[in-house]
Amino acid sequence: MQKVSLKDFSSVENIDYNNGDILIMSDISELPRKDKELLLDMVTVVICWQGQISVSIEGRLHHLTANKVLILSPNTFVDSYLASDDADVTLLCFSLQPLENNLMLNKTMIRSRLFIKQHPVLEITDDYREEMSLFYSIVPVIKGKEKKKYYKEIVESLLGCLAYMYLSIVEQQMEGMIANDSIADKQELLFADFLDLLDKHQGKLRKINDIASLLNISPKYLSSSIKKASGKNAQYWVHMTCIKAIQHKLKYSNKSIKEISFEMGFPDLSFFGKFFKTQTGMSPKEYRQKLVQTP
Repeated sequence: MQKVSLKDFSSVENIDYNNGDILIMSDISELPRKDKELLLDMVTVVICWQGQISVSIEGRLHHLTANKVLILSPNTFVDSYLASDDADVTLLCFSLQPLENNLMLNKTMIRSRLFIKQHPVLEITDDYREEMSLFYSIVPVIKGKEKKKYYKEIVESLLGCLAYMYLSIVEQQMEGMIANDSIADKQELLFADFLDLLDKHQGKLRKINDIASLLNISPKYLSSSIKKASGKNAQYWVHMTCIKAIQHKLKYSNKSIKEISFEMGFPDLSFFGKFFKTQTGMSPKEYRQKLVQTP
């Protein structure tokens, strides 16, 4: 077995784009050996524009023809793959961090993720194909310009747009199928309910005991289930939701930092400032100053 991460592509020449977190390549001849089991340490999206490619995932064979997409979560085992001579395939790989920077996970997204686990091959219509082609043509233009101010954020925002496009396709394909609950295990559904609850309280619900009580489960069961479902502990998601809410207020309101601290339920301004700096590496004041700086 060979573990494959984004770092393994740092020396590969025929890559359309690679900034360390997001990779796009249309020449799959540079991929690791086809006959060796691979463990993917990243989100991997395989888009077949023409021809066909067959991919064996943990003993299950998936066939991709024109206008089909295969989406694989991190820690997925790929047994083997084989592409036809006329295959036109694009590979998109990325870590979860860029998505977390631009998307706030919610219940709908979790259910979509569960659907993808069971149905990793999606079919894209001509209109979606045209829109996706724009993304894959724009990003390579930025290659070599990553050090310019905000260029990394531009690419991450484009990836967020593409993710929403895939979510739209998933939701369309979920319609008419068996109820969502049938494709998920209890821990994944609990994770969805957990994120939904955090979202409704907009970062003000921060005690694990209180969250567990609202979900009618024990704090221990909540913590272990969230860790198993997401790979991260419950407190991580609580802090991330809170930080996103604070950043939104700092960015889009004229309220003082003291007023925002009070609104978010912090005991005092000092504790609020320490919490924000621990999570972001800068104080609330520095974050606001950064927002108003011109490129």
